Amino acid sequence: MEEKQTKAGKEKRKWFQILAPKSYGGKILGETLGEEISKLKGRKLELSAGMALGEMKKQFVNLVFYLTGEGNQGVETTIVGLKVSNSYLRRGMRRFKSKLEDSFVINCADGKVRIKILMLLRADLKRSVRSGLISASMEICNKACEGKKFEDLIRFILSDSLSKQIKEGIRKIYPVAGIEIRYFCLE
Repeated sequence: MEEKQTKAGKEKRKWFQILAPKSYGGKILGETLGEEISKLKGRKLELSAGMALGEMKKQFVNLVFYLTGEGNQGVETTIVGLKVSNSYLRRGMRRFKSKLEDSFVINCADGKVRIKILMLLRADLKRSVRSGLISASMEICNKACEGKKFEDLIRFILSDSLSKQIKEGIRKIYPVAGIEIRYFCLE
């Protein structure tokens, strides 16, 4: 490990390895420079799911990690959310007539979670149909996430299971072209 001296010249900074959560294999996500591990606590790290978990099909999804403390070989992390890249959303939006976005808070076993949904529509809809789609998707999300742990919900979203459940549930109101969970983070 390379050591760098700070401007004051008193303490030397070292490279520390950042480790994925144990439930995701505990592999090395990267390295960061710091004086000691206790001072690294509280930093956030954002990586694509392809880099962090090895899921190359989910390269457009960024996972947000929070550095929690000292581990055996480096700094341990916990996952606090996911975000979908704007370029991916814009590329998918080009083919469709309009979109419908909503943001709401749901409860899970670990606390409150903010979820943002994007629905791609083939036509412009009346306000009553739009509000029906939003309320139905909110109910489906509440039922699907109730009592589950946050890390299990992240896996549930990465496997597109939640998007499929929402699409199936709102099909009777209006058959949407696509649904994307674009943001999912602890509050």
